[in-house]
Amino acid sequence: MMNGDRPGFRIRPAMAQISSPPPEETVAFLRAEARFALTVGAILLVAGFAASCGLALYALTAEADAAPAAILGGPPLLVGWAACGYAALRLEQARALEAAEGDAARGGWRERLARAILRLRADMKRIVDFFRR
Repeated sequence: MMNGDRPGFRIRPAMAQISSPPPEETVAFLRAEARFALTVGAILLVAGFAASCGLALYALTAEADAAPAAILGGPPLLVGWAACGYAALRLEQARALEAAEGDAARGGWRERLARAILRLRADMKRIVDFFRR
Protein backbone atom coordinates (compact mmCIF):
# COMPACT_ATOMS: atom_id res chain seq x y z
CA MET A 1 0.00 0.00 0.00
CA MET A 2 1.46 3.35 -1.05
CA ASN A 3 1.26 6.54 0.99
CA GLY A 4 -1.10 8.08 -1.51
CA ASP A 5 -3.43 5.04 -1.39
CA ARG A 6 -4.64 5.61 2.16
CA PRO A 7 -7.82 7.66 2.42
CA GLY A 8 -7.36 11.13 3.87
CA PHE A 9 -3.60 11.15 3.33
CA ARG A 10 -1.96 13.41 0.78
CA ILE A 11 1.67 13.87 -0.02
CA ARG A 12 2.53 17.54 0.06
CA PRO A 13 5.76 19.18 -1.00
CA ALA A 14 8.07 19.89 1.91
CA MET A 15 8.19 23.63 1.20
CA ALA A 16 4.41 23.90 1.34
CA GLN A 17 4.53 22.88 4.99
CA ILE A 18 7.42 25.17 5.90
CA SER A 19 6.55 28.36 4.06
CA SER A 20 4.19 30.89 5.53
CA PRO A 21 2.67 33.97 3.96
CA PRO A 22 4.78 37.12 4.28
CA PRO A 23 3.71 39.40 7.13
CA GLU A 24 1.58 42.38 6.27
CA GLU A 25 3.68 45.51 6.23
CA THR A 26 2.03 47.81 8.71
CA VAL A 27 3.58 50.89 10.26
CA ALA A 28 4.09 49.06 13.56
CA PHE A 29 5.69 46.07 11.81
CA LEU A 30 8.06 48.29 9.80
CA ARG A 31 9.06 50.26 12.90
CA ALA A 32 9.65 47.06 14.91
CA GLU A 33 11.76 45.61 12.10
CA ALA A 34 13.74 48.84 11.89
CA ARG A 35 14.27 48.87 15.66
CA PHE A 36 15.59 45.29 15.53
CA ALA A 37 17.89 46.01 12.57
CA LEU A 38 19.16 49.18 14.26
CA THR A 39 19.91 47.29 17.48
CA VAL A 40 21.79 44.55 15.64
CA GLY A 41 23.62 47.12 13.51
CA ALA A 42 24.67 49.17 16.53
CA ILE A 43 25.96 46.07 18.33
CA LEU A 44 27.93 45.02 15.25
CA LEU A 45 29.33 48.52 14.77
CA VAL A 46 30.50 48.70 18.38
CA ALA A 47 31.94 45.18 18.29
CA GLY A 48 33.63 45.76 14.93
CA PHE A 49 35.11 49.07 16.02
CA ALA A 50 36.41 47.59 19.26
CA ALA A 51 37.87 44.59 17.43
CA SER A 52 39.48 46.83 14.82
CA CYS A 53 41.05 49.08 17.47
CA GLY A 54 42.25 46.13 19.55
CA LEU A 55 43.72 44.27 16.59
CA ALA A 56 45.34 47.44 15.24
CA LEU A 57 46.97 48.05 18.62
CA TYR A 58 48.11 44.43 18.68
CA ALA A 59 49.57 44.80 15.18
CA LEU A 60 51.59 47.81 16.36
CA THR A 61 53.26 45.90 19.19
CA ALA A 62 56.73 44.45 18.77
CA GLU A 63 55.72 40.79 19.17
CA ALA A 64 52.91 40.94 16.60
CA ASP A 65 53.59 38.51 13.76
CA ALA A 66 50.08 38.64 12.32
CA ALA A 67 49.60 42.22 11.14
CA PRO A 68 46.87 41.17 8.65
CA ALA A 69 44.71 40.20 11.66
CA ALA A 70 43.88 43.91 12.02
CA ILE A 71 41.37 43.63 9.15
CA LEU A 72 39.22 41.13 11.09
CA GLY A 73 37.14 43.97 12.52
CA GLY A 74 36.10 45.06 9.04
CA PRO A 75 33.29 42.58 8.31
CA PRO A 76 31.31 43.39 11.50
CA LEU A 77 31.66 47.08 10.68
CA LEU A 78 30.34 46.56 7.14
CA VAL A 79 27.44 44.36 8.25
CA GLY A 80 26.57 46.81 11.04
CA TRP A 81 26.63 49.71 8.59
CA ALA A 82 24.38 47.77 6.18
CA ALA A 83 21.97 46.87 9.00
CA CYS A 84 21.70 50.51 10.06
CA GLY A 85 21.09 51.51 6.45
CA TYR A 86 18.36 48.87 6.18
CA ALA A 87 16.80 50.23 9.39
CA ALA A 88 16.77 53.73 7.93
CA LEU A 89 15.11 52.41 4.78
CA ARG A 90 12.39 50.63 6.77
CA LEU A 91 11.76 53.76 8.85
CA GLU A 92 11.37 55.76 5.65
CA GLN A 93 8.89 53.18 4.33
CA ALA A 94 6.97 53.37 7.62
CA ARG A 95 6.85 57.16 7.36
CA ALA A 96 5.60 56.95 3.76
CA LEU A 97 2.97 54.36 4.71
CA GLU A 98 1.87 56.51 7.63
CA ALA A 99 1.56 59.53 5.34
CA ALA A 100 -0.42 57.48 2.80
CA GLU A 101 -2.78 56.28 5.52
CA GLY A 102 -3.20 59.86 6.70
CA ASP A 103 -3.94 61.01 3.14
CA ALA A 104 -6.55 58.28 2.76
CA ALA A 105 -8.19 59.34 6.03
CA ARG A 106 -8.29 62.97 4.88
CA GLY A 107 -9.52 62.09 1.41
CA GLY A 108 -6.29 62.08 -0.59
CA TRP A 109 -4.27 64.91 -2.03
CA ARG A 110 -6.67 65.67 -4.89
CA GLU A 111 -9.57 66.21 -2.53
CA ARG A 112 -7.43 68.38 -0.25
CA LEU A 113 -6.31 70.43 -3.26
CA ALA A 114 -9.91 70.87 -4.42
CA ARG A 115 -10.95 72.05 -0.94
CA ALA A 116 -8.02 74.47 -0.83
CA ILE A 117 -8.97 75.91 -4.22
CA LEU A 118 -12.58 76.36 -3.09
CA ARG A 119 -11.39 78.12 0.07
CA LEU A 120 -9.12 80.35 -2.01
CA ARG A 121 -11.99 81.27 -4.33
CA ALA A 122 -14.20 82.11 -1.37
CA ASP A 123 -11.45 84.25 0.15
CA MET A 124 -10.87 86.05 -3.16
CA LYS A 125 -14.60 86.70 -3.48
CA ARG A 126 -14.67 88.21 0.03
CA ILE A 127 -11.70 90.44 -0.80
CA VAL A 128 -13.29 91.65 -4.06
CA ASP A 129 -16.59 92.30 -2.29
CA PHE A 130 -14.75 94.26 0.41
CA PHE A 131 -13.13 96.59 -2.14
CA ARG A 132 -16.37 97.05 -4.14
CA ARG A 133 -18.13 98.63 -1.15
